[in-house]
This record gives sequence, structure tokens and C-alpha cells, in this order.
Amino acid sequence: MTILLFIDSSTSVTLTPEFTFKDEAKKLQSTMRTQAGTLIQYKFATFPSFKIPVKYINDTDKDQLHEWWRDNDDLTFAYGGSEYTVRIVNKTNPVSKTIKPYDNLWQGELKLEGY
Repeated sequence: MTILLFIDSSTSVTLTPEFTFKDEAKKLQSTMRTQAGTLIQYKFATFPSFKIPVKYINDTDKDQLHEWWRDNDDLTFAYGGSEYTVRIVNKTNPVSKTIKPYDNLWQGELKLEGY
């Protein structure tokens, strides 16, 4: 499976995720029970969420991913015939570990969330 992450038609990164790729929708809600035991749930929002482990990322793509992460850019994520508007939400640089014995190929995990 190949997926595409881009900000516009001139700037894109093509990724081949590892087999532990996760497509997880998230839901913001509040849940409580009344004294009588009735369950009450208030749903505020749902949004797409993806965890994308990647390997063999070249220096150029790594730098582009870090720039998007650092600037909180709005990206388009093309996957499974659909497009999602997302941001990279990692707390640290998403691709930051080299792959032995290479010094110019990288690995990491991208965390993307829609809004």
C-alpha cells in the first residue's frame, strides 16, 4: 500500500507504511449515569486518526515532514480512495531515527489527525 501526503500539487511525500499502520477514528464524548442507572452520552465530535510507521525515508522527505510538523501545516492525506485534511500531531519529530547501516535513510511514526 502506498499513501500520499501533500500540502499542494508541487509539494508531496509518498509513504509506504509498515504493516502496523492504524486507521483509528476518535470520538470526543462525555458519559455519565443518573442515580436511576440511565446511561447518558453526549457526543461532541468525531475525527479521523492515523498512526503510520515508516521506514527508509530519504533525507529530503524527512526534512519536508519535519517542516510540516514544525509549522502545523494543513495537509491532505490520500489513502484508500479517500482524502482527509490532517495535521501531524506528534509531540516530537516524527521521523528521527536512522536505519543501520545507512546514514541517509530514516524511520519513525507519523501520527495524523483530522479536524
